[in-house]
Amino acid sequence: MIVKFFSSILWLVAIVFIITGIYGLSLFQARDLQLYSISDNAASPALHSGDLVISNKFPIQAGKAPESKQIATNKIVIIPSAGYAFSLLHRPSVLITFVYLPALIVLTVELKRLIKHYTYKPYKFFLKP
Repeated sequence: MIVKFFSSILWLVAIVFIITGIYGLSLFQARDLQLYSISDNAASPALHSGDLVISNKFPIQAGKAPESKQIATNKIVIIPSAGYAFSLLHRPSVLITFVYLPALIVLTVELKRLIKHYTYKPYKFFLKP
């Protein structure tokens, strides 16, 4: 009874994560946003090493506009130190551990369930040899 309860809670959490991920990706596609991870302090003091920058897909234009006193920039969101996590995903060991192995485990479990489902014979004892 308790196992079924926790199993249903786990499925509910997984479905919520999947829907949230799809919604987040669609927002990035619809608004033409790009993620940048800052790897050095060249843009200091505004940006620091390890910051995650969310910007429009066109290049960032810094500096003054030619005939005005306004600064021309794109809409930018800066998340401090979040760039380190995104940089880690480019390492093969992290990618294997957090993406490929869980996918392989899910694939194996589902294949076992499919094999069990299609090899099940409910009325096997009524058949004559």
